[in-house]
Amino acid sequence: MLYTARRSRTHGLGVFATGFLPRGTVWWRATLDDVISVSEHQYRLLAGSRCDDDASRSLLIDLLHYAYYLEEIDRLLYICDDARHLNHSFEPNSEGMPCVRDAHGTLVLYSMTLRDVEEGEELFEDYTNYDHCVWAPLYGDFGRMIGV
Repeated sequence: MLYTARRSRTHGLGVFATGFLPRGTVWWRATLDDVISVSEHQYRLLAGSRCDDDASRSLLIDLLHYAYYLEEIDRLLYICDDARHLNHSFEPNSEGMPCVRDAHGTLVLYSMTLRDVEEGEELFEDYTNYDHCVWAPLYGDFGRMIGV
């Protein structure tokens, strides 16, 4: 594993390199089988349902906090592994790359370092470079603050 999640000085948990990652290293890779995919219809059903219990409210908050939107398939993608703790920076050292399809037609998602990243260094991406979802207020107050 090229990364681990632990406490961040920036916010809550963060994603940290477990070893030296040269520029251009793909440190995270996933397919749709590795994430929870949520359609606009599913999101609206959940958001419109009674969320006055802790479990329902927590599910909706987690979805809006940890998911990102992929315009190509018009879905929110909830990252199931520790990469969901990746924090934002306007000076990122990583970038979520445009998804590609492999030789079998499987959609592949990945993040790659933009520069050399030292062991123990926190990885960051600029959330403003992510696709914008018009039907779900991702990242809560922070998202509104940075215009996502």
